[in-house]
Formats: sequence, C-alpha cells, structure tokens
Amino acid sequence: MIKIINLFLCLFNFSIFLYSQKGFDINEYRAEENFKRGIYYYNETKYLSAIEFFIKALQYKPNFDLARIWLGNAYYRAGYIENAIFEFNTAIENGSTDNTMRNKLNNLLYRIGNPQKISLIQNYVYNRKIDGNRWDSRRFIQPISVYVDKELNIYVLSVETASLHIFDLNGNLIKKITGGKKSFKMPYSLAFDFNNNIIISDLKTDLVHKLRKDGKPILMFGGTGTEPGKFLGPEGIAVDNENNIYVVDSGNCRVQKFSPDGKFLLEFGSKGEENENFLKPSGLSIDENGFIYVSDIALKKIKKFDKYGNFIETLFDDKNFYSPRNIHILKNYFLIADGRNGLFIYDFDSDNWLNILRYNYNNDKFLYVSDLFISPDSSLVVSDLYKNTIEIFIPESYKYSNLEVEIEHIDLSKYPKVALYVSAWTKDGTPVSSLKKENFTIKELNVPMMPFSLYEKIYNKNKILTIFLVEKSEQMKNFEEELKKAASFFLQDILKTEDLVKVVNFHTLTWTGSDYDYSQLRILESLTEDNYSKINDLSLPIYNSITELMNKLSRRALIFFTTGDFDVEKDFKKYPIEVCKNYARNNHVPIYIINFTDKNEKELKELAKSTYGEYYNYFKDIKKLKKIRDSIIKYPLNQYILIYETAWEKKFSNTWRQITVEANYNKLTGKATSGYFVP
Repeated sequence: MIKIINLFLCLFNFSIFLYSQKGFDINEYRAEENFKRGIYYYNETKYLSAIEFFIKALQYKPNFDLARIWLGNAYYRAGYIENAIFEFNTAIENGSTDNTMRNKLNNLLYRIGNPQKISLIQNYVYNRKIDGNRWDSRRFIQPISVYVDKELNIYVLSVETASLHIFDLNGNLIKKITGGKKSFKMPYSLAFDFNNNIIISDLKTDLVHKLRKDGKPILMFGGTGTEPGKFLGPEGIAVDNENNIYVVDSGNCRVQKFSPDGKFLLEFGSKGEENENFLKPSGLSIDENGFIYVSDIALKKIKKFDKYGNFIETLFDDKNFYSPRNIHILKNYFLIADGRNGLFIYDFDSDNWLNILRYNYNNDKFLYVSDLFISPDSSLVVSDLYKNTIEIFIPESYKYSNLEVEIEHIDLSKYPKVALYVSAWTKDGTPVSSLKKENFTIKELNVPMMPFSLYEKIYNKNKILTIFLVEKSEQMKNFEEELKKAASFFLQDILKTEDLVKVVNFHTLTWTGSDYDYSQLRILESLTEDNYSKINDLSLPIYNSITELMNKLSRRALIFFTTGDFDVEKDFKKYPIEVCKNYARNNHVPIYIINFTDKNEKELKELAKSTYGEYYNYFKDIKKLKKIRDSIIKYPLNQYILIYETAWEKKFSNTWRQITVEANYNKLTGKATSGYFVP
C-alpha cells in the first residue's frame, strides 16, 4: 500500500510540474491522473476498478480517446462485451484508432454473431506443407499415418523410412523415433491412448508397439500367427475410452481387442464378403459410445460394429470409394482417407459431404491420400503417400481474417525488465496454442525489442487448481450422496497428481468449506456440510471464483455443482449470465457444470461450452463424468509470457511507452497494441 501511495504521489508531483509549464487545465490534469490509475489497476488485472478510473478520465475529458480504448479493453476483460464494442466503435468513429483496433472490433463482432465453433463442412484452402523429400533428419518417405496433438505437434509415421517424425506447428523437427531396441520395420498405423501413450502397428514384424510420448518403449505384443493375439499384417489401430487397444489384423481378416497391457480380450470377423466379415480390412476408429468402424479396401466399404463385435450396418453405401484406407471419428464428423479419390469428410448432423482431390492455386492433385486428421485449431492435415508430403489446409474463413492477439496485462515489477502476458485466438474464438518464439515480434516505441524470452504461462501442464463451487440450496440437500460421488470422480487420483481443490459453498452467503487441499476426505466432508438455505445471487460466487482462478500459474478449472433450480434472469443479479460467461472465457477459466436435474440445461450447457468446459447431467452422463479430469487436461493453453529488457534512464520516468506485439501463424498475422507508464 505504501508503494502505491508513493507511486501516486510521484505521478501527482510530475503532473503538476508539466501543467505549470504549459498552462494549468484542471480537467485535463484530472483526466490524465485517472487514466494513469486506470492503467495501474488494469495491469493488476483489477478490471472493475480500472473501469471506474477510465470512466472518470472521460468525464473530465470526453475526447480522451486513448482512455476510451482502454475502457473498452477493461470492459472486455471484465466480461462486458457489449460495452466494449460501444467504446471501440466510438473511438473508431472519432478517427483515433488504427487497423489493429478495427480488426479487433471485427473479430469481436464476428464471434458474437457466430458463437459456435466453425463447421468442418466448408471450403478449405491450401496453407503449407511439410516435405519429406530431404536428405537430413527430417526425411520421411511414404507417410502412412498422421496425428496432431493438443499442442499442435504433427506426428508423421513413415513406411519406407521406418520412423515416427514429430514436427512442431512451424514444421521444425522435434524428435525422430525409430522404436527403440526392437526398431520399426514397416510401421503402418498410429494412435494415442488417453494417457498420451503412442500405439504403433508394424506390418512387417507383426508387432504392436506401445511407447511413451518421448519415444521410450513401454511394451510390445503380438507376433506372427493365426491364433488369438497373433497377427498377419496388423494395420489400423484405435483406442476406446478404457484405453483398450483394437487392431485390424488384415491378413487374418479380423479385428482383435487387447487390454491396455497387451492381453488378448476378443476377436471378431473372418474372411468373406458377408456383413460380419472382411476381405482386406485396413482403417479403424471408435466413437465415444464404443461403436467400432472398420474400412475394407477390397470391399470398398465401411462397416459398423458394437463393442462386442456384432455387425450393425454398412455406412455410406452410395459412395463410390476407391480405397478407404484410414478413417477417423471426430465428434459428429467422419474422416476418410480414400487413396486416389482424395479425402472425404461427412457431417452426421447436416448429412453433407466434403471431398478434396485437387487443391492450391496451381490445381495440384493428391496422388494418394493415406491419412488425414483435424487439428485442435481446425486445420486439416493430410498425408500423401506418393508425394512424401504432409499437406496442411485451413478453413477458408481463416484466410481472410487476421489472428486476434491480446496483450492481457503488463508486469513491471522487475523493471526495466518488462513481462507481457499475451494470448492468441483465431477469428471464431478458438485458442491458438503452442506458438514458438519465432512466431512473435515485439516493438516498444516502434523499436524491435531483441532479445526476448518466451514462456508458456502455464508452466505445469499436469497440475490443476480447481474450485468446487457448491450450490447449498434446500434442493441440493436431496442429492448429498450423488454430490459426493460426482466429486469423487475428479478426486479419485488426486494423491497421484499435484492437483489442489478448494471448496466454496454458497446460498445467501458464500464461505470457504476447505482451502486448497489434496485430502479427499477433507474435501468431501466440506462438500456436504449441513448448511442449506435459499439462494440469493448465483452470479457473485461464480464471478468471484473466476477472479480467484484467472491468474493462477497452473491449469485451472471451476467445477459448479448445481440443481439447476433457479431463474436465469432473476438469480444472476449483479452479473448477468452472459457477463459471467464472457469473463471466464476471456480470462481462460473453463467452467465444468454438474447438474443433478434437467432444469436450465440449455443455459448451463452454453455457459460450459462457451468457456471450453463441459456440461454433465449426473444421471445421464455418468460415464463421461468419470473422465472429467482428462477433459480439463485437454483445455487448450494459449497464454504466453514475453519478457524483454528495455532502455531506462531516470529522465524517462512517468512517460508513456507504446508496445506492439505481432504474431504470425499459418501465414496469418495478428497484432496488438498496449502500453505503460515508465516507473
């Protein structure tokens, strides 16, 4: 507090001096003083306080458009999107902004008008490629399988080179894996389990390899033969929700199921053209309900089975597939790599198809599509077996829009070292994660700041700080046992992790049941504390919990236990539900909602979805609820810390310095401006 007072006194004395030199205008002086205080609170992430001071600055000086822009920024970060749009638009109409602000406003308007994530059934445009026709460590020949992880790293499995290459999003080689002591001979298919282990089939050795993500072998199973557990040419691989491994045993015309540790469990199929049989099975995928899909190259068909191997139906009989080699289920989409016919994407909801064979302005043509995958940022990644390339496409809507880059706040605590907290999003609001130092440039007063360091804000990606927000309404008393069981799904492995959980209970009052803790017993006891009453205001505990979590340097999540028995209009009193939603999303706090009834499902689903969380109906989604921690771990991380050292002399104190950060990604560019007063 003393430091704050001293800072304001220094600013006051300096400002008095300035105004004594140029003719004192009390209103202009007060406007600038309030603006400086607003900047201070903004960079302390106290956005509601910042809003108050920016408003005061504008009251003293209505044409102070720099204060207006920062007021819009503070409104945006506090969750008041409509207010932010008004202030940005006013500043633009006053002619006081550049294209950066116009792009920011356009992206914001686009996102509000298009709140859902983009559909895959749209035009894709060619973006770039990773070329395997090289003579260095990046060389890969005959890429047969491809995968993209949540960090946007691209995994390329190569037949002839007998290796797995891992590239970052810029195409730089991270690692090359050859299989350890029992090296790959003819690797064919690639999958990941829910523990981020890599599963690879080897067509020549008749083995299946299970590796850690760093390439260290865990186990191998299989071998040549026709008996259960043996293979004659293992091809497609998939993993179910229990981490069981399914393998297409192509030579034996069957599919085999194995436990996570490689023990044989069951088989189905044999040679034949009947519904339940195969001639040349190849691709394999499993949806979230456990249904199994197998593509057959010889029959040119895709068949659906239940988890026990019972035939259900043949899909897409009206399609003239050439060679459906690899298939993937991605939510409501079915992806098919069809050799010389290119690729197909089917949308179950709209019953629409997308087919790509030719691409690029040169009308290039795929020679043989061996696999395809949709990355977390909606890029389409395709392997061409004969070209030895990975071709990457982006949604057409991305091509005509810049990235949205935000300088969220600036830390000057170690000045002249400056720390910029930056985030990046696509036009539709999808977080852009795993950017590298080479993707950024920084300018201060239009001078490039070099060198600078890049860090991801979340330094421990496997640790989760969680608030259990528990509605202690009179109705919740009827669900005490269900509440404990629902919480136990998250807590079951807490001693094996570094997770910490805080319990916040609320009705007319809000209180801490237990502070951040790892004791399952203490947490469960505080959840079911016998203190129930009428709910007063839902918005306060939600908004305050987001405020507490948003600056934590770990993964964070807000898990809201509710009966859904409230009025959205009346019970979100201080902060409307839309403000809570925007506040959580803009500050990277996913909300996971566990509802013990069917009430207000639509509103609660939207609250969870828009913050990149999940909604669970306890009685309908118990299976998904058991995987809640896995869902939190998948939350995309798109916050970065850029640190550089600036020039400083005492004479610079109290002067304004403008900062520009530019990010380049997928041939798209985003730019953000911010600034600070020199301490």
